[in-house]
Amino acid sequence: MAMFSERLTAASVHLLFFALELNRVDDAVIERAMQNGGTRHYRPWIEDLRKDKPYQLEDRVEQLFHEKSVSGYAAWNRMSTRPFQACASRWLAANLRSSRR
Repeated sequence: MAMFSERLTAASVHLLFFALELNRVDDAVIERAMQNGGTRHYRPWIEDLRKDKPYQLEDRVEQLFHEKSVSGYAAWNRMSTRPFQACASRWLAANLRSSRR
């Protein structure tokens, strides 16, 4: 799972520029584009993306935060889950042995 998350982040870093550039476009231009039948389908995604516009940082900082997301939440999740999994597997193995007797 961790390897998949790292690969997904590596791929999405290359697409990050799209969201950053889209937030630089003027609101009036976006609204005119939304009138087009082909772009109406993407309206909810674009509106959600544009909510972050006031908080958007410089491109390099956004990219750094995006890359660090692999080592942030995911790393904490892996660190806290592994001991639990080891403990649960030992408990399961012990209970299986005792039930076979």
